[in-house]
Amino acid sequence: MNQCQLMGRLTAEPALRYTPQQIAVASFSLAAPCGKQKDKDVVTDFFPIIAWRAKAEFASKYLRKGRSVAVTGEIQTRDYVGKDGVKRRVTEIIAEEIYFADGKADERQSGGLEYPGAPDDDNPFL
Repeated sequence: MNQCQLMGRLTAEPALRYTPQQIAVASFSLAAPCGKQKDKDVVTDFFPIIAWRAKAEFASKYLRKGRSVAVTGEIQTRDYVGKDGVKRRVTEIIAEEIYFADGKADERQSGGLEYPGAPDDDNPFL
């Protein structure tokens, strides 16, 4: 089974782009606290998140830097060759679901954060 759940804050605005086949893909980074180390403050890990199609457009439209979200998805590792010719490996989370986690219900009620196609007004998720 390959599934993970993360909750954290966006470190920057999601970057939306389109493939040559016009499929939307958004990428963003999630800062998630992972506990305390001995004699240190809370340690934070940074996870690259990739969202496709409607999830990508939703992320681009509604998610902002600093916003707290919960993401469930699949961990993917891939190899590629950079522009400098060096082979690299990257591990990313492919988002299956994205939930708001900061409780800003006032924005949802004002109509500002409703995902088109959500089952009801209280559940604006992918």
